[in-house]
Amino acid sequence: MWYTAPPKDQILKLADSVSADLVIIASHRPGISTYLLGSTAAAVVRHAHCPVLVVR
Repeated sequence: MWYTAPPKDQILKLADSVSADLVIIASHRPGISTYLLGSTAAAVVRHAHCPVLVVR
């Protein structure tokens, strides 16, 4: 069985491993459960150790 971590975990891990100064992520049109941002973008914004720029 093949397991791949959720996208937010992969993005955050990569950002930490390269000591990123900034993460730029796109956000799709959100649904009712993620009113302002898509769920992946929102999770990255909440948990990143560096600034995050969200592009719509």
